[in-house]
Amino acid sequence: SNALLLTDRYLFSATTPKYGNGIDNVQSILDTLLPKKFLGEYHITIVFDNENKNNNYKFNDIVYLLDNVKKTLHRDYPIIMEILGITPDSDIYDELQNRRIVSNYYIVKVEHKLAAFNKNVSTCLKTITPQVIFTIDSLNKNSTPPLKAIDHAISTIREFSKTAQNNNDYYYALNGK
Repeated sequence: SNALLLTDRYLFSATTPKYGNGIDNVQSILDTLLPKKFLGEYHITIVFDNENKNNNYKFNDIVYLLDNVKKTLHRDYPIIMEILGITPDSDIYDELQNRRIVSNYYIVKVEHKLAAFNKNVSTCLKTITPQVIFTIDSLNKNSTPPLKAIDHAISTIREFSKTAQNNNDYYYALNGK
């Protein structure tokens, strides 16, 4: 894996551990999923609804906190982190309703929210479904391969980036800036 895409419109809607602090959960997710050793740059993109974040957060606060998370991961390779705060007017808003973690090797579909833990204790009932690119059922043509969901998520972001400079319905940061 050389990249992760995390999408959850409500990722930063809570700031307290009881309801699943998004910053803490992103740190746990990244610490678990990023390789311990890697050659090259590792790319992370986090997409959330900038209007449905907790009132205690401003976009720049989230960017600052996530940049600090990146530094605490203690990986020996460069991590490129993009933060995309979309609005309900954004072209991709409806496309990113589903909460997921996308890699080039797997997808993790999350039923309720990514920020669902306080340390190792769940803050809500939820289903987390990890899937590799192909499943036995998809190879036997009995179901759609998870690769289609991965491709859809990536193409949604790719299409948005092509028109982003013509839109005012998003906030963007790269590596803490």
